[in-house]
Amino acid sequence: MRRLDKRFWNACTGALGLGLLMSAGAAHANTANGYNVFIFNDFSETNSEVNGAVAVGNNASFTSSGVGVSLPSDYSGASLVVGGDLNYSNGQVFHGDVLVGGTVSGSGLGVTPPGTVNANVSTLPVDFAAEATRFTDLSSSLASLSANGTVSGASSLVFTGTDATLNLFNITAEQLGGANEFSFVIPTGSTAVFNVSGSSFTANWPGSFLLNGETIVNQSADLASSLLFNFSDATALTFNGSWAGNVLAPNANVTLNYGGFFGSLVANNATSTTEFYDVRFPQINVGPIPGVPEPATWAMMIAGFGLIGAMARRKQRSSMPTMAA
Repeated sequence: MRRLDKRFWNACTGALGLGLLMSAGAAHANTANGYNVFIFNDFSETNSEVNGAVAVGNNASFTSSGVGVSLPSDYSGASLVVGGDLNYSNGQVFHGDVLVGGTVSGSGLGVTPPGTVNANVSTLPVDFAAEATRFTDLSSSLASLSANGTVSGASSLVFTGTDATLNLFNITAEQLGGANEFSFVIPTGSTAVFNVSGSSFTANWPGSFLLNGETIVNQSADLASSLLFNFSDATALTFNGSWAGNVLAPNANVTLNYGGFFGSLVANNATSTTEFYDVRFPQINVGPIPGVPEPATWAMMIAGFGLIGAMARRKQRSSMPTMAA
C-alpha cells in the first residue's frame, strides 16, 4: 500500500478539526456567542456604547453609556447580564432586560420598555465559569493549529490565504503592534484566524483595515465578522484607536481607548471608552471541543473519518499503474 502524501493527510485532518469546531459551536450558540462583549470578570464602559448585548461575570460599571443600541426591536434576550454588582449612571439599555446577580446602584439608568432591571437574580442565563473554560480551551486549540496562510510586509501587513473555509496565520504581538495598515486577502465566505503570540500587545492608532480591497469602516463593520485575532498567550492588551476584527483573549486584561471596535471581545477584564459595533463571529466555536464528544460531534467525527478513508482510497487507486492490454 502506498503511503499517503503528508500534505494530503494534513488537509484531511485539518478539515476534520474544523468540522469539530463548527459542530461544537452550534451546540453553544445561545450562550456566549450571543454577546458583543463577553468578560469573565470586571468590565467598565465610559462615555460610549456597546451596540450589541453584554455579559460580565463579576462587576460592571457604565457611565454615560448605552448597551444594546443596535439590537432588533423584537430582541427577546437580556441585553445586559452581570454576575456580580452593577453600577450604571446616566445611560440607556435598549431592547432587552438587565439581569444582575448582585446589587444595582447609580442613577439615571433608563431601560427601553418592556425591558426591566432585575437585581439579586439567582439564576442567570449564562454559566460564566463554564463559558470561561470553553473560551480558554478554544483559544488553546486554535493556537495549536498549523498556519496555512502567509504574512508579508512590516508597517503595512498583508495576510494572504487561499483556503475556501479556514485560513490560519501565525504572527507575533510585536509584528502586529508595529503595523498601522492591515490588508486581508482571503476567499469570499472564508474565515481568517490570526494566532498572535506574546504576553502583551498594543495597537497605536492603526490606520486602514481592508478585506479583499474593501475598507472596514462604520458602514461596512460586518466585514470584520470573518476575522478573529486569537491572543492565547496575552495577559495585557491595549487598543488605542479603532480596531477591526473579533478578539479572543481569555487571559488578558484589556484597555480600549476611543475609536470604534468592529468585532466582538472576549477577555478576562476590560476597561473601555470605545464604541463596540455589534459584529460577532459565528463560524468558529465559542466553546472547547469536549473531552467526551456530544452526539453531534460523534457524528461529525465519524463522517470526517469516513471522508478521510474515501479520499485515501481514491488517491490510492489514482496512483496505481495502468496495466497494458
